[in-house]
Amino acid sequence: MSAATTSNSPSKWLVLPHYAFAAVTFVVLCLLLVFSTDSFGGHYFHPKLLTMTHVAALGWATMIIFGSVYQLLPVVLEVRLYSDKLGMVAFAMLSTGTILLSIAFWNFWVGTIMHLAACLLFVSFLLFAYNVVQTARQVKKWG
Repeated sequence: MSAATTSNSPSKWLVLPHYAFAAVTFVVLCLLLVFSTDSFGGHYFHPKLLTMTHVAALGWATMIIFGSVYQLLPVVLEVRLYSDKLGMVAFAMLSTGTILLSIAFWNFWVGTIMHLAACLLFVSFLLFAYNVVQTARQVKKWG
């Protein structure tokens, strides 16, 4: 196997928005933690705790994972990413779904907004998985 090369790296406009959104989300999470200390003394099923959990899991961790995979997978596998456009659509859906879900949890709106957010998140995960699988299928067979 040859040394890793960055010639197959995707556009910076695919990767950087993931990291930027994750950074902003982390700051928002820190602010929510500071200004929601009253929610830590009660039951774990508290709208503010649900919000903070999903902001951390979806807005911070998942965004970092998506951005990292989009950056590293093509370099490690030595192929081009299947589709930068598909990655941007997945990013738009993941970020919009995270924001809508956070708003729905914070206000405890169990209804249309929460369902729309869940659908956006689900489709973003499917698009991400499809993009990753199609990228991996480009790898040439051994010997």
